[in-house]
Amino acid sequence: MVKSAINEDEIKILKQALNIFEKEVNHYGIRDLMNKLPCIRELALSAPLLSIVKEILGVKSKPIRAVFFDKLPSIIPQQIQATKPRHLIPI
Repeated sequence: MVKSAINEDEIKILKQALNIFEKEVNHYGIRDLMNKLPCIRELALSAPLLSIVKEILGVKSKPIRAVFFDKLPSIIPQQIQATKPRHLIPI
């Protein structure tokens, strides 16, 4: 279902668009992405992605914000543990 929502050409366009942030000091996280990159807004509002979202979250669902995270693989497990809600952490 998700594979058909975005094709390889769209992925290339997104990667190229995100390259503009490489020279920023903290390019590991970018807030307000739908306003900074119109191609992200277009993708978020595309019929294939909206149909998936609406099927899962309901017909009134719509994108309101986009945040990009590009974290190093070595720190991902630590961050997941640090951000895990307390009621899900085994005691």
